[in-house]
Amino acid sequence: VEQKDYYRIEVAAPGLDKADFDVSVDSGYLNISAKRENQTETKDEQYTRREFNYTSFKRSFQLPDHVNADQIG
Repeated sequence: VEQKDYYRIEVAAPGLDKADFDVSVDSGYLNISAKRENQTETKDEQYTRREFNYTSFKRSFQLPDHVNADQIG
């Protein structure tokens, strides 16, 4: 969303928490990434079941020259 004094990016990421995200600025690009790993293990009488679930994504946006990267947060 482009406003007069700022830009706003909204990310819909079901199952991810704010703590799962990493936001950085590098060489004029805003990078947004998230990573979440879930592992469960069930041990019953004669078998072991393990399940792994990995979720991740990364998006990069080229910033206009007039954007102050220090104010991104």
